[in-house]
Amino acid sequence: MLRDFPAVLVVGLVAFLLCGYWLTVAMRIQLPIMRTGERWVSGAVTYWIGVIIALALLPAEAVAVGWVVMAVGDPMAAWVGQRFPLRMLRDQRSLGGTLAFILFAALGAAGVVAFGFGPVLKPVQFAGILAAALAGAVVEFICMRWDDNLFIPVFAGGAYLLVAWAMAGV
Repeated sequence: MLRDFPAVLVVGLVAFLLCGYWLTVAMRIQLPIMRTGERWVSGAVTYWIGVIIALALLPAEAVAVGWVVMAVGDPMAAWVGQRFPLRMLRDQRSLGGTLAFILFAALGAAGVVAFGFGPVLKPVQFAGILAAALAGAVVEFICMRWDDNLFIPVFAGGAYLLVAWAMAGV
């Protein structure tokens, strides 16, 4: 959670976000960096806003999982979905991209959890990783009006935390 981080780091991250936002605004005037369909700010800015929201709401392990689910799953869904769509589901979303999101997000999250929180995945971590990958894919699939980068780290990390909490009682 945010209280786990030193105040200097939090202030630095907020300053970084503000600079990134204003740089995006300034660059939009000089150089078009917005992708077609991006309405208000670049996806690069919403990426960091989503991570900051996750940092404020979730413990470190859940933030790490949510972050990597977004960082790996989202671009892999786009790449695979464009090349191997299998079947179009809605708008720009395909079955191939959704399956790629789940697979690569789970693999990335497993690597981060194993590397950062113990070399052997416990069953609760494995179940949480699968829940996080599925939650991230669902958010990516349904989020059309807002940038999914705002929500994927929060919902994926939250799903990881929720499964860990639910399985702790078992």
